[in-house]
Amino acid sequence: MFSLVTSARYQQLPGEINNLKVNLPKHNVIEATCVPPNYFNGPRKGYIARLYSGGDVLIKTLKQTECKFEFKDLSYSTEYELKVTAFNGHNEGIPIGASVTTSYDDKALIVSLVFFIVASVAFAVVLSKIYTLRLRKSRK
Repeated sequence: MFSLVTSARYQQLPGEINNLKVNLPKHNVIEATCVPPNYFNGPRKGYIARLYSGGDVLIKTLKQTECKFEFKDLSYSTEYELKVTAFNGHNEGIPIGASVTTSYDDKALIVSLVFFIVASVAFAVVLSKIYTLRLRKSRK
């Protein structure tokens, strides 16, 4: 009896999504798309994407009618785990996952370096002026 119930419930699961593709269009944005499963076994066709950080810490959950997701305002230089499932109105299918790492914000890093270099040069000029003024006073 147990195997019949388990077997019937398993048949109501939607199939696995196909061809999960992950894209990083910006430094802290993740886009994901997939191909629908071969069968949904239910009244609705939907998708659920969950984004995890640090292994099992859920960051965001998105539900869509198309397998097209965009996660914005993420942390820079962080590794995320993305899991996408098909949803048929009753059950979720087997999740398909992908590991994604966001990158540094290059522009902010360059601006910070330029500021540091300009500040260092200005500080060196001020120190040299102070040094030359003290030398002049000590020679008098």
